[in-house]
Amino acid sequence: MWHRRCNVFAWKHGLRTSAGQWLGDRCAEGPAAMVITRDKTERPFRLVVTGEAESWLPALAQLISPKYVQPHRVDGDQELMSIVEARQADAAVLDDQVDWGLDVLQLLRMIRRLDAHLPVVVVTGHRDRRYLQSALELRAYSVVARPLALEQLLQQIHGMMVHLERMLRMSASPPPGREREE
Repeated sequence: MWHRRCNVFAWKHGLRTSAGQWLGDRCAEGPAAMVITRDKTERPFRLVVTGEAESWLPALAQLISPKYVQPHRVDGDQELMSIVEARQADAAVLDDQVDWGLDVLQLLRMIRRLDAHLPVVVVTGHRDRRYLQSALELRAYSVVARPLALEQLLQQIHGMMVHLERMLRMSASPPPGREREE
């Protein structure tokens, strides 16, 4: 698990040893190795949260070091969109009960215009099939029913990190028959 997470961070931020080895390759030993090999340019997984997910932030901070996951609470749709536009988020958890000018589906539509690949978890109380289908058509990473449990939030964060790792690996793999350029 740590090995995967470290490789994502190492690859994403171009962290290599002087021998050219990915720093993440040294992280199979666990989180202590990750801290030892950290580079100043490395950033934690940046997670934007709204609504019910905000209530789990203190527990999240105790379970996962801010070195690895950095949650960011947003207070409005304008702030959310400026963060997405500036590419300052790696993923988002959006609650449809937040009292903003736009609903979650409108926000998700706007996010997709700015960033087609940002993983977004939608927390909802809606049971309407059309609503759920619309969220998935807008490429929500997942739709989670309210109430949001801490375990669900952790599973979603882990899943988004694995998803991003896969995307990074796919974009880093050379086409068949070609060597990877360094």
